[in-house]
Amino acid sequence: MIIIAGIAALILGWSLGKNNLSNLFGTAVGTRMIPLSAAACWAGVFIFIGAFFSSSATTSSILKISDLKTVRDIIAVTLSAIVILEFLSHFGIPASIVQTIVGSLIGWNVYHHLNIDWHSVCQLALAWLTAPCLAAIISCLLMRFVYYILHRWPVSLFNRYMLEKYGLLFMGMMAAYTLGANNIGTITGPYLDVFNTLNSSVITFCVCLAIGIGCFMADRNVIATVGQKLFPLSPMEAMVVMVGTTVSMICFSMQSLRLFLTTLKLPTFPLVPIPVSSVMIGAICGIALTKGGYGLRFSVLGRIIISWFLVPVASAIFCYLFLAIWR
Repeated sequence: MIIIAGIAALILGWSLGKNNLSNLFGTAVGTRMIPLSAAACWAGVFIFIGAFFSSSATTSSILKISDLKTVRDIIAVTLSAIVILEFLSHFGIPASIVQTIVGSLIGWNVYHHLNIDWHSVCQLALAWLTAPCLAAIISCLLMRFVYYILHRWPVSLFNRYMLEKYGLLFMGMMAAYTLGANNIGTITGPYLDVFNTLNSSVITFCVCLAIGIGCFMADRNVIATVGQKLFPLSPMEAMVVMVGTTVSMICFSMQSLRLFLTTLKLPTFPLVPIPVSSVMIGAICGIALTKGGYGLRFSVLGRIIISWFLVPVASAIFCYLFLAIWR
């Protein structure tokens, strides 16, 4: 049973890497500025760094939702998340491990007739709505500023190409770092809850290794959805999308930023795991707003938004049925 639980964690990490490379470098790969192999390599490295240095801030919020006790519990939650995540990937829909894990944990609570910490769940849901809106605002304002700068001080095509290429690479690295800082705790948190005698660094290392392998097996359908199908992006627009995504993720991941805002007596952001896919989509919509929404494929956007609401529900139902059948 313990071996099965360990394999399930590695599969979940692999699935996260395979699906989320589109959220980190999908716009860069979609605009043909960065090769897929290079994107996978850099994503794996910086996810690893972010997980080891900053992932503890969001782990506690996941532990508040449920209190897993046995190996069977962790297997049920993990496998439910894997099935839903892979199902959406098959149809080219950017999915989030955060939503699938949270939905599975709620289904586990319902099955065992336990009280659900609805305050934590509502805090998560509010953050999931706020983060894409914040990314959209940042991208929209930044894109308008970039248009103004380029119009006022034109640059040569070569300089612009180099700026876009290395800018996309750098922002992809930063986005990978924030993914490791924000999302790894979603996987490791439940395992640390059950296997509290294990070293957290060992679990984190194994999960990150699986994520790195998953990045090299990224789903091209999902990359196409983020990179081109939703809204055709130029390389400059893709770089602005990455900036908006990264800044929004930092707001919900960094303990130091929260302490800084508290010192200034300013409103703070909750340190909770955020679906990177939804933040990326929000940033792309912010770019579309600068063009009056022209070119935005609302059919694709509608399918993605519907999946945001259905994913946690589907994960909860699947986990409940899985436990019932297993029993």
